[in-house]
Amino acid sequence: MDVDLRKLRYFLAVAETSNFRHAAELLHISQPALTRQIRSFEAEISAQLFVRSSGGTRLTAAGRELREQADALLTASEAVLQRVGRATLPGSRLIVGFAAGVMIHPLINEFMQLNPDCEVDLRATLPVNQSRFLVNGSIDVCLGRLPISGSGITVAPVYTEPRILAVGRLHRLATVTSVGVAQLTGERIIQPPEQFPAWWPAAFADEETSQTTARWGEARTVEDRLENVAAGNGLVILPSAAARIYPHPGVVYKRLNGVPPATIALAHQTSRESALLRKFIDLAQLRLGNRAASGLINGKRADEYVA
Repeated sequence: MDVDLRKLRYFLAVAETSNFRHAAELLHISQPALTRQIRSFEAEISAQLFVRSSGGTRLTAAGRELREQADALLTASEAVLQRVGRATLPGSRLIVGFAAGVMIHPLINEFMQLNPDCEVDLRATLPVNQSRFLVNGSIDVCLGRLPISGSGITVAPVYTEPRILAVGRLHRLATVTSVGVAQLTGERIIQPPEQFPAWWPAAFADEETSQTTARWGEARTVEDRLENVAAGNGLVILPSAAARIYPHPGVVYKRLNGVPPATIALAHQTSRESALLRKFIDLAQLRLGNRAASGLINGKRADEYVA
């Protein structure tokens, strides 16, 4: 049986988001079209992959097994296609991935002035795909938020940014200057737990039961989470860059004390490092490190965006 890689990508998008609508938005196709493709894929492999209910979308046993194998299969196939395609490109070229909130254009402008014969393309990345893009060669280097992991990837932290709390304007915490972790006990945090690093559950651990006292919500996109925050359905913890990227009339951002900052890092495939890529990495570490030390974001201090 031949595997349709396009349908495999569709399957992974739904598996990663646990939501057909959100997956369709990421894939830039309509939800009905995505549903048809998934059903066609299920028919081709003679297995049901998802169970949809009022409680959401979850993987079947077959779906879980496919997800474990799909990443490796898709990454290997994409790596071959990327290398073949890029081998036909003339001259020097870098593809730079970047996370939301990373102000990369000053760095790119300077790099291109220093290397006028180099072509630089930019590609936005998400936590769910930044490592895969590095492994399969879709990007040469990534400025993303940790964690970034994968076979043969070199990661170098560049700077950190505080985490902030998104609060609805009618919430009890909307009028305070800053929020401590202890004040979040019992609040609904609108973020899938698997997206938080190891420190998160410990912040809410009960000494006797070792159980979290925070309640989790499952909205996946930042926009969805902020709409829920504005509606009073919970709170969201975000990097401080979100305060300027996602202004919302129903949301205020508060300093969050007692949690470690988010870390922006440079990552690349060690085996594919070139002299040109090393020039970019060295310049990025110098310029971004200096910018972070100044405390300025887009000409303003980060805390100017926070109420």
